This record gives sequence, structure tokens and C-alpha cells, in this order.
Amino acid sequence: SKLRQFYSIIPGIGFSKYVNNQWKPILVDMQTEEGTTQTVTYDLVVAYQWMKEQQDSYNYTFIHNLLSSSESFMTMYAGLFANSYMAYREAFYKDDHSSFPIQHLVFSSEDCPKEYTSFFKIIESQVMSIEEIKEIIFHFNSVSDGLLVDKADVNDIAKAALGLSEFDFINLSLMSILSKSKIDSKYIYESKMKNIKQNGILEIIKPSVTFDNIGGLDNAKDIINRNVWLWNNPQEAEKFGIQPIRRMLMVGVPGTGKSAICEATASALNLDLARTGVSQVMNSFVGQSEANMRAVFGQIKAMAPLCVWIDEFGRDLSGGASSSHVDGGTTDRVHGEFLTGLQELPEDVFLICAANQLENLRPEMLRADRFDKIMFVGLPSFVERESIFEIYLNSIKTDHSFDLSALASA
Repeated sequence: SKLRQFYSIIPGIGFSKYVNNQWKPILVDMQTEEGTTQTVTYDLVVAYQWMKEQQDSYNYTFIHNLLSSSESFMTMYAGLFANSYMAYREAFYKDDHSSFPIQHLVFSSEDCPKEYTSFFKIIESQVMSIEEIKEIIFHFNSVSDGLLVDKADVNDIAKAALGLSEFDFINLSLMSILSKSKIDSKYIYESKMKNIKQNGILEIIKPSVTFDNIGGLDNAKDIINRNVWLWNNPQEAEKFGIQPIRRMLMVGVPGTGKSAICEATASALNLDLARTGVSQVMNSFVGQSEANMRAVFGQIKAMAPLCVWIDEFGRDLSGGASSSHVDGGTTDRVHGEFLTGLQELPEDVFLICAANQLENLRPEMLRADRFDKIMFVGLPSFVERESIFEIYLNSIKTDHSFDLSALASA
């Protein structure tokens, strides 16, 4: 940063230069009826022309912090970036640093429109690793002489913060200090869950259903319980050349217990349950649905270990007519992002997808390397109906006895 000079247009200040850790406005010449006057400007074109006129503009970096959509911004200033791109190439091949154009940094919450990506080096914001989180915690601890962080809580705080960006974690830590007089893991975790829920793409819950609450489905429960042992004892499993099940597809008619199995699996694995559906990531803005799908898998990877439940799987990623004829190819692109995310999931993520009709799924979804196990969940048999009645009727406080066989037959 000592070699470069940073400029931007700051709300309430205008065209400014970053000097001594603060933004200072720059006065530019403007023509008026009375002649030339120096004034503050909010016009990017005027600011850019001023920078171009300076002899050392090759050392300048202009920061664009987008408040509007990236689509409208790029449509307006695409010519500027195209010229800068060509000027950069020309300066590079001339080996003349003094002819390099002004550098542009564009910060946006939206993806760069695909037709303009060639002008930029795209860098997506990354969530922190647990080591990076601990580094921030130790910094808080050192600057406060140990008053803000209990050393015994460092691991709990770091685990609670998994999935947060650096900015979000620092903000939540400061809010926790104001509220609790220290960095509190419970406060961080609950605030993170609240933010994720407001985002509407991924819902994280603490599972409350166990296999004891589920009647029937003995085959599914037996397979998952055996897998839990393999999951928790990977070295023993490796001795026998066994890979624990990590990707499961549950298929069956609605209301037969697929959702309950998903939650009970998370409970058996002692993991939080992340729930989402493909319909939740679909967005009317071009490119946003694909970005949402990438964000979902990014969040999942950051918060691992985790049990993930993708509902409405068959309906939202089914086959049929090409989506290019239906929605401009959005579903096809989301489908591609899903397959990429599925392949890149870490080994400590247990994924369960729930679908109603197997025949609606695209063939590439059912390849051997997609799911370790595909299970059918049908309507309950006579014995399973008895078991279901027994579980629910036992919770009723009454002296009456019930004929489970008659109820199951009915």
C-alpha cells in the first residue's frame, strides 16, 4: 500500500484520497457560468479524468464500492474497464510501467455479469478456517490483557464462529463484548444462526428427533446406526477397507418419514442439521441463483462437520425439457453448480437428499459416485403401523389400554 495511492467516491464526502488512515476530499476544476471553480464531485467520469491528468496515475488504485446492482454498474462503465484492460495489455508488452492504467478494485455483494468477467480477476470472499478464527480471538485476548476471552472458551468460540467471514466475526465479537462483557461462544453461535435464518437459503437446527421417536423403517434405522459406528471409528473401518456412507438419497411418497429419518440421523451423528431446498436458492435475478447455490455449499464446507438435508430434491432438480426453453438455462446452471458442490463436499459432511419420485431425476444424479446409498421409504406395513401407534399413544397419560392390532388393521 505504500507504493500505491488509493482513491474512491465516498458517501457524504465525494471524490477522496486515502491519507493517514482517513479519506480526504479532493477539489476538482469545474466550469460554471462565472468561470472555473474548484469543488467536490460525486461524478466518476470527472474523478477519473482528474486522475488521468496526474503524472503518476499509474500508481493509482480506484475503489468502487457498489451500492447499486453490478449489472447496471457494468452496463454504464463497461467501456472504461474495456479501455483499461487493453491499456494494461499494451503496457505489459511494452514493459513500460509508467503507461500502466489506473487500477480498479470493485467490491460488490453480487457476482460480476458473465459478459464482463474477462476484464477482471474475480476474487470471491472466503469464510475463515478455525485457525484464522483463533488468531482473531488471541488478538482480542492480547489487547485486553485477557479480560475479554476466557482461554478455556477459545475452542468453543472458534467452533461457534465457523462459517463466518472475518468482518462478521469481528462485528459479532464486539457486539458480544457490549452485551456480555466478553466474547461469548453461545452469543456468537445464536447470532450466526439468526443471520443464516434471515438469509433464507440455509436453515441450521439442533435435531430433536431420535430413532426412538420413529416407528418402523427398521432397515433404514439399522443401516444408519451401523454407519454411525463406522463414522465415529474411521480407523477401525479402514482396517476392513470399509468407507462409511456419507451421501444418501431417500426416495418415497410424501409423509412416510423421510424428514424424520434425516433429523434422527443428525441426532445419531451428534451433528447440527443444515436444511435447504433447491427452490430456496432460485432467484429472479440473472446469475443470482447459481451464486446462491455456491454460497450454500461454501457455508456447508465452512461449518463442517455437519449433517445436510436437501429437501424437494426430485422436484427441483428433475429432468424434462431443457431449461433453456423454460427459464433461460437457469435450472441447468444451478444443476451444474449442485453437482460441483456435491463432488467437493468434505468427508465430515453427511448429506441426505429427499425425493418423491426417482424416475424424475436426471441420469447424472444417480451415477454410482453421487450417492453411497439409495433407499426407498414406502407406506408403513402392518407391524410398522403398530409401532407408530405405540410410540404416539404412549405419550398420552391415560389409564385406558389400546388394541394396537385393531388400530393398525383399521
